[in-house]
Amino acid sequence: MREILIKKKVNNKVNEITDFIINEYQMPITAINYAKRMLDFIDDLKNHPYANAFCRQYFKNSSNFRCAVFEKKWIIKYSITENYLIIEDIIWGASIK
Repeated sequence: MREILIKKKVNNKVNEITDFIINEYQMPITAINYAKRMLDFIDDLKNHPYANAFCRQYFKNSSNFRCAVFEKKWIIKYSITENYLIIEDIIWGASIK
C-alpha cells in the first residue's frame, strides 16, 4: 500500500477552508468536521488510487495527474508513484472554466 504525501500547499488550503467556515458562518464544529471528512477522503484515495480519471478535462497539460471530486465541490489533484500517492492540490470546482 502506498504512503500518502500531502504538499504544504494542500494543508494550507484545508486550513483556509476551515478558517473560512469558522469566520464566515461562526460554526467551528462544522468546520472541523468538514476538514476531517476532506482528509479522510484523501486518505481513502490510497485504497484505490487508479479509480479516478486523469485530469485532462479539468487542466490542460496535466496528463500525469489524476483528479478526484470531493462532495461535488472540490477537485483533488494527485499523482501516483511506485511508493507514494502525492496530493498536489485542492481546487474549488466552480473556479475552473
